Amino acid sequence: MGDADRFLGSWLVSEYVYTPDGHAIGVVHQRRELRRLNDHRIQVIQHCVPEPALDGHPMAAFAGEWVFDLSIEGRLRRYHGPDVVGCGEVWGEGMMIGRGLWPRFGKLFRSFAMLVTPDRQVTGGRFFVGPAPVACIVGVGVPEHTGASWPVLHNNEHPGMLATCWRGHVHRLSPEGVVIDAHPLERQYHRSAVTEATPARTVMLRYDRQKISGDGVGIGWRIGALFEGDILFTPEHSVTFLEVCDSVTRIIVGIRRHYRAGLLEYVETFQLTAGG
Repeated sequence: MGDADRFLGSWLVSEYVYTPDGHAIGVVHQRRELRRLNDHRIQVIQHCVPEPALDGHPMAAFAGEWVFDLSIEGRLRRYHGPDVVGCGEVWGEGMMIGRGLWPRFGKLFRSFAMLVTPDRQVTGGRFFVGPAPVACIVGVGVPEHTGASWPVLHNNEHPGMLATCWRGHVHRLSPEGVVIDAHPLERQYHRSAVTEATPARTVMLRYDRQKISGDGVGIGWRIGALFEGDILFTPEHSVTFLEVCDSVTRIIVGIRRHYRAGLLEYVETFQLTAGG
């Protein structure tokens, strides 16, 4: 099964809407359908119903139907409009990062979609007007054919409260998306710090609200189930990270982009399970 096939079909998606500084506002319920037009093109149809709590917020205008075509060129996904224009990149299996414009909605966007299991995905991103963020979205989707109701993402549970030890694997990919290697990964949550161990090394980071210190320095912010930020391990080695903790499956999925003097050096994708 190709990566595009993993997202085909009809999905029920609950999109939790937050202010740019992380305050919960409401939920947009979305029925998302991906139809294959041919071997290299997919049509995406989204039917969106914002909750009344979003009345008066820019996301209230997200109501209604939105349609765009998506072409598949290797690991690149091009969005051809009319309602979404831009592109996305696939990293590994079931993980995509995108950016572009919703012309009719009048917002720029950055987005992510990551499969937690074959029948559950976490999705989201940010909407912007110019450089100013308007909303942060953290969502979860399940296939409609399962007969499930609108899925739920518990957004207030810190991973360290679910389990202190998480185990899984990390894949390292080249800037072209080729897998370089894969290793076991173990994460331990302590009172105010996190350690991550692979066979090659152990990294310890301390957290004081948004500030990150220890083996690297940076800023991280948690919005619902989403945790993202930037860390510098040396003046020229920086990491941009994004991960989502799904407390329903007790799985964390994420992506880390490593830059050397401003150029993308490699990308890590990972999945961890509580207790391993």
